[in-house]
Amino acid sequence: MRMLAQRLPAILAFLLMAQACGDPCTDLAKKICKCEPTQTLQQACEQRVSNSGRGKPNDQEADVCDAKLETCTCASLAEGDLEACGLAEEDAS
Repeated sequence: MRMLAQRLPAILAFLLMAQACGDPCTDLAKKICKCEPTQTLQQACEQRVSNSGRGKPNDQEADVCDAKLETCTCASLAEGDLEACGLAEEDAS
């Protein structure tokens, strides 16, 4: 969980850029927030998601988020499997 806490701003950046209320990207962001270790951190995370004010994701982004909703779990994040939640950084090479 410590790794999650350290990377949370970067982790949510992708999701916050591609979200709107009621879409799969918002659902995924909120699911990730539920992995925070305390209720206070969960609520703060969800508030950041709600306050992001980003537009609706395009179809491709929504499809990615929808697929990651199936594989993303708190256990996968705790194990460092960021790809399961669509949070792995792309290789720049």
